[in-house]
Amino acid sequence: MPTQSRSPLLVVLLLLPALIAVQVTAGASESRAVAVAMEATATAVASIPTSTPTPPPTATVAPTATATATPSATPTHTVTPSPTPLPTPTLPEAALSGKAVYIDQELQTVFVFEDGKLIRTMPASTGRATEHTYTPARQGRIGHYVGTFSSFGTTQDEGWYLFKADGGILIHGAPYLVEDGVKVYQDLEALGNYPTSHGCIRLSPEDAEWFTRWGPQGAYFEVNELPERFWELERAGGG
Repeated sequence: MPTQSRSPLLVVLLLLPALIAVQVTAGASESRAVAVAMEATATAVASIPTSTPTPPPTATVAPTATATATPSATPTHTVTPSPTPLPTPTLPEAALSGKAVYIDQELQTVFVFEDGKLIRTMPASTGRATEHTYTPARQGRIGHYVGTFSSFGTTQDEGWYLFKADGGILIHGAPYLVEDGVKVYQDLEALGNYPTSHGCIRLSPEDAEWFTRWGPQGAYFEVNELPERFWELERAGGG
């Protein structure tokens, strides 16, 4: 209980014996003393302040923050451009039945046909644009199988004879050196890009193997002219 509520009651308790003493001493005035004491007691009681209970503080509940989902960024799809299809060469009517091969020196690509339908394209590298190494334009029939042979310090596989120019012109796999029993192929980056051989038509090892399985002997073949741009490149020393 608070201190301010006990003080008036203590006064009453202290006054009460005094009032009783007055009553005993002055018997004649008993009635009056009692009345005075009762009045004093009533006054003291009335003066006791009534304590008003303080209500407990109301707990304020903070609203829980609602988690807002952050939308994920929509992935951007990288569109890979489709390679530009190579123009299909036109075969003469005589080559529209059976097997045929067109060697395009502009595109440095070999096109393989069956009954006029293109079945395979193979990156190639023809002869360099010099007097003694270029591949001349020619047409005819593919000759016999040569297989593996060596020339100019390298070895080639899957050779097929085409015709004779400044030496024999063959179509074969890329040249290689054998190092520790492993074939190390030369100038693979030229395939499909620029002429770099001594006159033959070079293919990748995989395409050369496929070509042999296909069985090209007796098939019609045609080689177009080596474009002037390669001659200019060679003269400029960029070949």
